[in-house]
Amino acid sequence: MGRALLSIERGGCARSRVLIPPRSNVSSLVALASFAATDGRAASGAPRAGACDVLFAMHPDLDDLRARAVEALEASCAFEFGANGRQFLPELLVPSYLASHPCRTPWPAHEPQPPAAATSAQPILRIIAAPARAISMLGAERAAPLRARLWELLALLVRSAPFARSPNLHVLLHTSTAKVRQLFGKDNARALEQARGIIKLSFEGPGGDRRLGALVPTARTAVLPYFAEHPQHVHAALRALDAGAAPAALVAAFAREGEAAGAGARVYMRASSAREYGSARSNVRTRLVAAFARERGADVRVRTRLDDESSATQQAALLATARAMGNSTFCLVPRGITASSRRLYEAILYGCVPVIVSDSFALPFTALPSALARRWAAAVLRHPEAALDELPARLRAVPPGAIDRLRAAGASLRAQLAYVAPPGGPRLDDGTGAFASRAIVAQLSALALAAAPGARSADATARFAAPPSAPLVPAELAAAVLRARLLILTVCSPSPALGGALEHKRPTRPTACVRWLRSLRRAGYTGPVAVLASMRADPLLVRAAAPRAVNESTARHGVELSHATWLLDELDARLPQAAQPMRGAPDARALSGNQLRLVWYAHVMEELERAAPGARVLAVDARDVVFQAEPISALERAARVARADASCAIVLVADCHACTARTDPYFQRHGMRCLARASLDAVGDTNPPLNGGIVLGSPAALRRLYVRAAALAAAQETQCRADGRDQHLLTAAAFALQRALRLESGSAAVCVLPNDPSTQSAAANLGVNNRVKGLLAISATTGFVESVPLREPIALLHQFDRRRNIDAFINARANA
Repeated sequence: MGRALLSIERGGCARSRVLIPPRSNVSSLVALASFAATDGRAASGAPRAGACDVLFAMHPDLDDLRARAVEALEASCAFEFGANGRQFLPELLVPSYLASHPCRTPWPAHEPQPPAAATSAQPILRIIAAPARAISMLGAERAAPLRARLWELLALLVRSAPFARSPNLHVLLHTSTAKVRQLFGKDNARALEQARGIIKLSFEGPGGDRRLGALVPTARTAVLPYFAEHPQHVHAALRALDAGAAPAALVAAFAREGEAAGAGARVYMRASSAREYGSARSNVRTRLVAAFARERGADVRVRTRLDDESSATQQAALLATARAMGNSTFCLVPRGITASSRRLYEAILYGCVPVIVSDSFALPFTALPSALARRWAAAVLRHPEAALDELPARLRAVPPGAIDRLRAAGASLRAQLAYVAPPGGPRLDDGTGAFASRAIVAQLSALALAAAPGARSADATARFAAPPSAPLVPAELAAAVLRARLLILTVCSPSPALGGALEHKRPTRPTACVRWLRSLRRAGYTGPVAVLASMRADPLLVRAAAPRAVNESTARHGVELSHATWLLDELDARLPQAAQPMRGAPDARALSGNQLRLVWYAHVMEELERAAPGARVLAVDARDVVFQAEPISALERAARVARADASCAIVLVADCHACTARTDPYFQRHGMRCLARASLDAVGDTNPPLNGGIVLGSPAALRRLYVRAAALAAAQETQCRADGRDQHLLTAAAFALQRALRLESGSAAVCVLPNDPSTQSAAANLGVNNRVKGLLAISATTGFVESVPLREPIALLHQFDRRRNIDAFINARANA
């Protein structure tokens, strides 16, 4: 069998020093990545009318250049099996899939149509698939003419009228850790960096690459997995080595690399030498080596880089490391040059439980169905960089049953990471075929359609994705959320008279925040709490939160961080000017009130999505909400009862009792007057308005919700921003997201609880347009406000101050 793997002469290139598994060369992989190969059916010309939500245009000259690059790679042997540079193969594999997709359309000569146009035509996404990294792998003589042609084509594209007017309908494929100015040329890179709203396909999510000269990821970035060699190819090569059927050069190299890689261990890591990288990266690797130096059953080491080594050495290192990973239990995944690393994907493919030690590592496809995000959470462990000393003890405490579950979840993810059809052909029906490129199409469709109801909303969405100058979520808070898998979040800012910028429709006084916090702890919630404030937190709140108060500048030692209250204050100075008006937009102005809160929440969720993707976050008003029972479990229990057929990525509560948005006076006054037709259509005739003061969900889903709502506020007419209110914006955003999730996964994972205490006791809004009489009563037995029909306390009471007797009762209890 081993001899069958050898291919000494093919394409004029001698490969006698390495093993070449069948169909593993670059041209074969490109063919296997096509739509017909991965989805098991051929593209049949033009798509049927209405069959595609979005059309994809591939530039024919870039297609030709990519084909020339593949030929040159084959001739130079630069990308053979096991080569380090093959991790960047998505640059060639994704375009192969899109170029053969039935939703491909000819590159339009005219300006692309906005995705929210009033006509029924699908938006056309122009794919800028530049094979820059592949060209850089060639020798100088081969690369020079191809690079010159690439830069010439890019210069024409970025200076075209369609790109200038509709950058949000262009997609840049950049699957490389190299800086864009090195790959695309200085002027082309600058134009791409400054293109507002452009969609990016990248290995990094927001915050994952902040190097000078790097292409900064945003909320309109779709995160892709690295390419890793298929386990069947790896195992076949290892069998050939064991059988003595490998070239002598590879045998010698494998002996050396096998010793360097080791045999595997309970905790395993091989990473490039720390001294060769910047401090942020090297510090984590050095600290990991030190943390596990005396740990029994750990083999955590660094080694020299392999980029300049021979092909035999690179292939031998891959095979030796893959074998060691397969014999290990936990594989540590520190950051690479950027936040991501191919080690994650190799660990999953080769049977090791990955432990991500990179705070900004964004996992691919988690913005798609919530089930996939949960699968990632079940398959990987994440640990904050700030708490590396705690990692050995944490891994020692993982029981064997949990390890088996992690491995099984990782095995279920392998197909999701494949770009090419597996050996033996595609089997998508049973979930074992190539999935990655199909998920990319779903992400691109969602990003294109998310621009509704107007092209400007895409620009607005991009503005809210600009990362703060420093993380809003401290590493210690991220670690606490990761451990507890819970977070309750609120905003408590001083009034404008005290210098706060967050002017609510009704002022939130420090006393209300204190009452909110005390009621939450009395209700039995023991997880982390984060309180956001525009200025320095009020001393009254600091005293109420102590001894659990934690603050970046003055951390209190001895506090159990999982139970701490975090005061994230002075956000006015820390956040970028994301809510400021767009230049040249005549009707844009700064957001205020609850609409500015949407922007803050979007940034927090973006950071939590990277740090604790499996957590559940509850965002709750502080001014007029009190807790009478543990809120998260109450909301999830009510959602399961209301929606027994599916899980919920987001849980919201209707804002009125037995009404619809179109009949609700508040929504009529705000939403009906300003929201575009596409948004009103998403809300529909029967859905209720939604309460923005109680929102539960995963960080990924909540980020999408808050970004959509904030973008609606910035993109619409002035009356949509009146008084800083957000009910109409969250209602439109939630039902549009529900539609998008249904498109992506076939499941509408936005769940709405009725505001009816006779059917659920999780939450009740006591606003003036809601029925209370006969449904709620103050129990003399329990001392709570209860649902009369259910005889249960209401876990969250919202706008209780609108009912005098209940307001007096709550305040008396708070002061007792």
